Amino acid sequence: MTSLSSLKFTIIIPPKPQKRARSATKITKSGKAFTMEYKDPDQRLEERRMINLLLEHRPPVPFSGPLMFGMKAYMPIPASKSNKWKQAAMDGLVRPTGKPDLDNLAKNIKDVLKGIFWVDDSQVVEYLPGFGKYYGAPARWKLEIRIWQPPEVKIMVATTYPDVCFNCTGPVEPKNYSLMAKRVKKKCPLCGKEFECLEEP
Repeated sequence: MTSLSSLKFTIIIPPKPQKRARSATKITKSGKAFTMEYKDPDQRLEERRMINLLLEHRPPVPFSGPLMFGMKAYMPIPASKSNKWKQAAMDGLVRPTGKPDLDNLAKNIKDVLKGIFWVDDSQVVEYLPGFGKYYGAPARWKLEIRIWQPPEVKIMVATTYPDVCFNCTGPVEPKNYSLMAKRVKKKCPLCGKEFECLEEP
C-alpha cells in the first residue's frame, strides 16, 4: 500500500469522451453465431496517449480503499468566438454546455486511471468540489485523488479529571481524538456510576 494520502497533477491533452465499444458477429466451426465486443481503435490510441502522460504522476502502487476524486476537464475554447467571450471563458464566467457530457468524460478518465492510480473505479466514493467541465488554454485534465478519511470523533469528556464522569465534573469543551482512539468504560470514583469516554493508545 502506498504511503501517499493524495495526488494532484495536470496532463496537457484535450479531454475527450469515451467512444462506444464496437461489436462484431462471429460464427464458429459448428455454425453457431456469437457477438463479440471490442474497443474502438481510436479509443485505444487515445488511452495510450493519456497513459503515457499519466505514468510520470503514478503512485508507487495503486491506492486501495475508499477515495475522493477531483476532475476539471478544460475544453478547447472555440476559435470563432470574440476575444471578450474567450476571456470570459478563461475566467470561468462561461462554461461548456455542449457535447461531450460530463459523465462520459469522467468515465473515460476513470477507466484510464484504473489499475495505475487505483484498483477499481468502485473505490471512488466522493467527487471533490469543482468537479466539472471548464474552458481553458491549453485544453487539459486537472486531476486530484485523495484517500477518504472518516471525520474525527468528538465526545464530551472531562479533560481535567479524565477518570471522573461528566455529571460530577460539569460541562467541558469537546476534545478532538485521532482515529486510533478507543471507546472505553470507566467507573466514576465520586458517584460510582459507569461512563464511557475515549482514550488514545
